[in-house]
Amino acid sequence: MRIAVNGTELYYQVSGRGKPLILLHGNGESGRIFDQIEGSLARDYQVYVVDSRGHGRSGRGVPVDYRLMTEDMAQFIQRLKLDKPAFYGFSDGGIVGLMLAIQHPGLLSCLAVSGANANPQGLKARWQMAYGVWAAFDPDPLAQMLAREPHISQQELGRIQIPVLVTAGQYDAVRERHTRWLAQSIPGAQLAVVPQATHSSYVVHSKAVYGYLKDFLEEQLPGSPAGKGAV
Repeated sequence: MRIAVNGTELYYQVSGRGKPLILLHGNGESGRIFDQIEGSLARDYQVYVVDSRGHGRSGRGVPVDYRLMTEDMAQFIQRLKLDKPAFYGFSDGGIVGLMLAIQHPGLLSCLAVSGANANPQGLKARWQMAYGVWAAFDPDPLAQMLAREPHISQQELGRIQIPVLVTAGQYDAVRERHTRWLAQSIPGAQLAVVPQATHSSYVVHSKAVYGYLKDFLEEQLPGSPAGKGAV
């Protein structure tokens, strides 16, 4: 399915029934990365898997940055009249989720993020260097985003007033102390560092993140049928 929002067109798929849950992928990916968990989540929720602007089957050749992607998702929710959906974002999708919770308070019911950073310095040095070199030689806005964005302050994180789950891999591209700082800066946020996992290994085409999401969503969405299914 496709929907026009914010000067572009987003491709999305819907499955399941229940309270709405949005899944948003990371940089250079598409919603297909969630193929191992979408079906399990759809047993308990109405799952919306979205391709971000400039990714997958969504509009190409459009400007791309976190501000635009955040507004895309706000309009997506409003246009489809989704009532306080839950939101799960991986990497860039997690950054968009954080910005959505900050800039559009009251729009989401709860938020889970994996491998998100609040600023470029939150990445480990080798990743900062790699993205910096890529951005220096490639004008691709996706490269520029990784090297120069986001810029989310501790004060802004402190304004988030919905339940939040922050996860990262033990061997993530994001510094562990940054992930811990991120969770500590959000009032009441939960934190899980996934043992033996990299930035993406427990999320991309993986079932491993499902248990973390299932437990969090069951706690935050009372009255949902969550928990009846298993991976």
